[in-house]
Amino acid sequence: MTSNITYLSTVKTNKTVKVISTLGCNKFKERLLSMGIKIGDIIKVFQNHFHGPVIVIKENNKIILGYGIANKIIVNEVNYGKKNKNCISR
Repeated sequence: MTSNITYLSTVKTNKTVKVISTLGCNKFKERLLSMGIKIGDIIKVFQNHFHGPVIVIKENNKIILGYGIANKIIVNEVNYGKKNKNCISR
């Protein structure tokens, strides 16, 4: 498993990331929490054109974040790698 620390606003579409930190005051953190995002969450970037809103998916819910908000969320890109083709799942 490899990982890179970056801002959510820079993550490409279809990448899975883990929220590791946020920049901003307690009000900002409370706002994120009210949207269902907290440190430690695993989210998938559904859409990011690197300008405008960033759409993420958490537990089958789409959450739309403005670019400024996404630029204050620090994430760790998670790459689970490819499955072993020789492995049989049942």
